[in-house]
Amino acid sequence: SLLFDCNNISGRLFPYLGLLKSVVSFVDTENYTFSDLNNEINIATGGFGWEMGIYNNQDDSTRYSVLADLSVRVLYDNIGTAFDLMEEVLFTGRYDDRKRLYEIIAELKSKLQMILMGSGHIASVLRATSYFSESSMLKEKINGIEFYKFVEDLEKNFDDRYEELKDSLEEIMKTVIRPDGVLISCTADSEGMKLVKDRVSSFMEKLNACAEGNGTIPSKGLPHFKDRSYDFAGSGFTLERLNEAFKTSGTVNYIARAGRFADSIDDYTGALSVFSTIMRFDYLWFNIRVQGGAYGCMCGSKPTGIMHFVTYRDPHISRSNEIFEGVPEFLESFDCDEREMTKYVIGTMSGVDTPLTPSLKGSRDIIGYLCGETTEVRQRVRDEIIDCSAEDIRNLAPQVKKALAGGNICCLGCESRISEDSALFDSIRNLFE
Repeated sequence: SLLFDCNNISGRLFPYLGLLKSVVSFVDTENYTFSDLNNEINIATGGFGWEMGIYNNQDDSTRYSVLADLSVRVLYDNIGTAFDLMEEVLFTGRYDDRKRLYEIIAELKSKLQMILMGSGHIASVLRATSYFSESSMLKEKINGIEFYKFVEDLEKNFDDRYEELKDSLEEIMKTVIRPDGVLISCTADSEGMKLVKDRVSSFMEKLNACAEGNGTIPSKGLPHFKDRSYDFAGSGFTLERLNEAFKTSGTVNYIARAGRFADSIDDYTGALSVFSTIMRFDYLWFNIRVQGGAYGCMCGSKPTGIMHFVTYRDPHISRSNEIFEGVPEFLESFDCDEREMTKYVIGTMSGVDTPLTPSLKGSRDIIGYLCGETTEVRQRVRDEIIDCSAEDIRNLAPQVKKALAGGNICCLGCESRISEDSALFDSIRNLFE
């Protein structure tokens, strides 16, 4: 993986970061047409991946880094070829083909529509958390409903926005592809590690030459890569509780409630993971799935202090919101015998310590490195899960109350049902124009 620092991207350019996944390696380069390039990539490697990630600092919830990750899986014999192709993509991509860019934008719009219709629970949670979380707002702008609206407008007004699109993509690549802002992560045995290290020096030489050619000479005295963070205050973005409903042509709903339950990593405990298990298999399951007729119901909490509740393919809106409001009362009177509590603990641990492939181990470790998560912290959470008691669950009631008190709600769903429950929302509009 080649991880590039995007913390210096301005607010004006930020939405274009989400386009890179669909553009990088899908346009012509100096030596290949985009179709020939992808043939070469698929022949020599297991495929390129380009993802935008936002990594929250585990010790400080107000700090996070924005990174672009170009990753590749490759057999040892083809490591040199893989680097050649990555250099082709990063250093010689052409973003001035009007016809090709429109094809990409139009195809991306169609894909995003299918994703939003099929994964409305994910979209509604991200949208609801973006009302109060800076990092969630940034994710929303590169991978959520806001990003879809951005792509939708690009496709609709492509002729008027083509020059802006072309110039913005070129500016982002020049800004991001810099030798002072790249971190290389490799998962391999000692033989593979040596092969990669031997090839990295040549890559860095070309990266320096590219930066000099673009007039972006490496800066001196920058903080260590993982210690940089995005300047949200300087981006021009502002947090605002919008409480929106987005109307679709479907007959089911995805309702999310979200809020901040804590401001410090010290307030996050393993009991919160057990709480999520209890919600999914007891309170939410019975009230929303069994009695309410929804296909699914979920909840979750993060060390950054964000908690959410969400339903999946739900026939109701206000009824499910009332069920969410009743969670603290359920917790205050929660009780179960040791056997039932052990079942909840085992169910939770089954998702904590799962077998990992070497690739997944590498991904886990680079995320831990970037976020500052230590083995000690992971072990503390494990111990708290294993030792969790009914009293620990009851003690979570104040944190859940705090999260729900924020009043952040978002819904994607049926037009008629949203109209009936319109009092819940401050804004109602169509998801697709």
